[in-house]
Amino acid sequence: MEYIKFIRIWAVTLLVLMSGNLYFVSKNFSISNSYEFAPSSTNEKLFKLYLPCSLLCEKVEWMNWNIVSGFDYRGNSKKGGVLLSNDPKTGYQHKYLNSIRLFSNVIKPKLINNIPTPWMPGIPGVTKLVHRLILDSLISKNELLLLLGEFPNSNKYSGLQIGKLRIYDKFMNQLSLIKICEFLQDPLEGGIFSPILIQNNGTDLLFTVNSQSGNDGGILILGNIPDSAYIIEVEHNNEISSKDDGIYINVGFPDCCNRIIKSIDTVVCENIIINGNLINKSSIFSDTIRNGSCDSIINYNITIFNKSILNLGNDTIICDGELLTLKAISELTKWSDGMIGKEILVSRPGLYWAEIESPCGVLRDSIIINYIRKPKLDLGHDMIYCLGVIDTIWSKDSNTIWNDGSKGPYLVIDHEGVYFGSLSNDCFIASDTINVVAFEKVNLNLGPDIILCEGEQDTVFSPYILKWNDGTENNFVIVNRTGNYWGIKYTPCGLETDTFSCNVLVKKIKPYLANDTSICLNTTLNLNVPLAPILWNKIFINTIEVTIPGIYSYVYEDKCQTISDTILIKWDSFPIILDQKLILSCEVNSIILNSGIENVEWSTGYIGRSIRVKEPGKYWGAGGGGAVPYIVNNSCGLFSSEVEVSFVDGISIDLPNVFSPNGDNINDYFPPKPFPRAFYVEIFDRWGELIFKGENNYWDGEFLNKKVIPGVYVYVFSIENCKYLFKYGTITIVK
Repeated sequence: MEYIKFIRIWAVTLLVLMSGNLYFVSKNFSISNSYEFAPSSTNEKLFKLYLPCSLLCEKVEWMNWNIVSGFDYRGNSKKGGVLLSNDPKTGYQHKYLNSIRLFSNVIKPKLINNIPTPWMPGIPGVTKLVHRLILDSLISKNELLLLLGEFPNSNKYSGLQIGKLRIYDKFMNQLSLIKICEFLQDPLEGGIFSPILIQNNGTDLLFTVNSQSGNDGGILILGNIPDSAYIIEVEHNNEISSKDDGIYINVGFPDCCNRIIKSIDTVVCENIIINGNLINKSSIFSDTIRNGSCDSIINYNITIFNKSILNLGNDTIICDGELLTLKAISELTKWSDGMIGKEILVSRPGLYWAEIESPCGVLRDSIIINYIRKPKLDLGHDMIYCLGVIDTIWSKDSNTIWNDGSKGPYLVIDHEGVYFGSLSNDCFIASDTINVVAFEKVNLNLGPDIILCEGEQDTVFSPYILKWNDGTENNFVIVNRTGNYWGIKYTPCGLETDTFSCNVLVKKIKPYLANDTSICLNTTLNLNVPLAPILWNKIFINTIEVTIPGIYSYVYEDKCQTISDTILIKWDSFPIILDQKLILSCEVNSIILNSGIENVEWSTGYIGRSIRVKEPGKYWGAGGGGAVPYIVNNSCGLFSSEVEVSFVDGISIDLPNVFSPNGDNINDYFPPKPFPRAFYVEIFDRWGELIFKGENNYWDGEFLNKKVIPGVYVYVFSIENCKYLFKYGTITIVK
C-alpha cells in the first residue's frame, strides 16, 4: 500500500503533490511529528482543495466580548459585531472568557484576551455541544478570521472525539467549505498542545487530535469564509462530558494596511469568486483590496477545469403500472439502489439519486418520483331513504364529483333515486353507483297512561311486533303492575319507541273522624285525615280549620273507591259575668239576672239561664249546680259571679228585649228612637265584655265598626230621673 507521509514543521509551509492531487499542509512546527495516512477514499481528501493561505498583515484585531445572558456573548470590533450563542447544555463550572498566548510570532498580538470558552457540563449522556456564531452585525466579511482550538485528544478516550465546522447562509442553506484555508496552527506558549488533523468533506470540516502525548489540540486560525456566510456552527464532542474540556472560539480581522503585492497560483473546477468577482475561465486576475488609505494587490494565476453536468431531470410523476428510465452521462454512475451503470429502470415512487466521480469532485443529482395509484371509490351498498328526513351519501374523498355536478366527500339527498360519483387524477378515472329506495317512517303510539285497581290487569296492543320492556317480542303486552312500559320497533330508518305508565291503585282503609264535639268562640279546630287528596264540604283541601259550628264532612275518591265521614261541631258558651258589685233598681220592684248559659244554679237554689230578683241582697250562680260556689266549669273555662241588688223608688222604664239592626229603619237602634228622656246606656256581650256605652247615644248593633252576631246581650241603663240608679236587662239581636 502506498502511503503519504506528512512532516509538520512550524513556520514552514509544505506542499505535497502526489497522484495528481493538490494538498496543503499547515505551517509552523518547531517539533517534527510524523503521521501516515493510507490514500483511501476518506484520508485521500485530508487537506484537499485548500487555497494557499497567508496573512499579508501580521496584526489582528480580535473581538471584544461581553456576556449578554447565560449562554449568549456579543463580540464587537471595528468591522462590526457578532453573536456567539452557546449550546444551552454548556457547563458553568469554569469561566467563559479566557486568555491565551501564541507560541509563534506570525500573528500579533501574541496575547489574545477574553476568548469565549464553552465547557462540557460533566453530565453523563451529554457528550455533544453545538455552538453558533451569528454574523449579524458585520460591516464586511472580507478577510474574516475564525479561531478554534483545544479540541480533545482522542488518545485519552475509547474512540475518536471529532470536532465539526459547518457554515450556513441566512436561509439555513449549508454552504460549501471547499475553499476554506488554514492560516495558522499554533501549540500555544510552551508548545505543549498537539497538532490538529483536518478533513474537508466539502460541506463539513472535521477536526481530530490523536497524539500519543495525550495533550489536547492547539489553536487553528481559518480564513476564506464564504461571503454569504451568516451562521458558523462549531460542534464539540467528548464521550464522557469532561468538566475540564472546553474549546476556544473567536473572530478577528487583519488590522494593518501595508501596500502588498502578492501572487497566488490556484487550480479550481468551473469557477471561483474572488472579492465578489466570478472567474469562470483560466486567466490571470488582479484584485486590489482597499484598507484604509492603502491598497493590497493580489495577482491570481487561475486554472479552470470544466465540470461535467449530471442532470436527472425535474421531479416527476408515474402512473400505476408505468416504468420510467433515468439516464446519466457515464457508465460508471452509482445509483441510489446500489446499481452501477448509465441508466436504471424505475417502477416505484421515492427519492432517487446518482453520483459520478470526476476530476473536479463528485457530481450528484437527485429526483423525486411520485406515484399515482388508481383511485378507489366505494359509495357502499344500496340504501334505504327515510321519507321526510335529509340523508347523506359518503365517499370519504373531498375530490368526488357527484351526478349533480357538486364536489366533496359527501352528497346530501332528500329523495329516492340512483346516484353516482366519480374520482379522477392525472392517470385514472374511477366511479361508483348507489340505488336509494324510499321508506315511510313508522309512527309508534302505545296510547295514554293507564290506571288500574288492585287485582286488575289490562292489555295494550300495537299494529307492529315490538320488543317490550320485559324482553318479550309480540304485538301486545299485559299490564298488571305499577311502572313504566315501553315498546321498541327496529326499522330501516332507525329506532322507533313509545312509552306509557301504569299506576295500580291500592285499596285505602277508611279513616274515621272523632265524635261530635263543641268549640268555644275565637278558638280553632284543625280537621285532617291521612288521605290525599280529599274534599272538605265540597272544597278541595287536605286540611280544614274550623272556627264556627256546623256539619263538616270529607270525601276521598279515586277510580277504585269512595271514602267519606261526617262530624258535628257546636258552640260551647261563656257565662255573663257582671263587673258591677251593686245593682240599683230604679222605680221597679224586681229585676232579672241572666248568666247567658243554661243550667246555672243560683244562690236561691233555682237552676236556669236567668233568675227574677224581687228582694234586695247578694246573688251568685254556679253552672250546673256544681258543688263549688261561684264557679261555672265547661270546655270554655272556669267562671264565677256575684252581685248585690238594691231597689229604689223611681220612674219605671219600658225597654224592648229584641231589636233588628238591619238598616230597614224599623227597630234598628237600642233604645228605640226617639227616646223621650236623656239616658246613659252600656252594652255587654255574654262574656261580660263592654262593647258599647254612651250618653244619649243609640246602639246600632256594631262593635268596632262591625255588626255583632245575633244573640242575647246585657244592658245597663239609667235615665235622668234616676241618674245614679240603673236598669239591667237583656236585649236579643235578630236578623
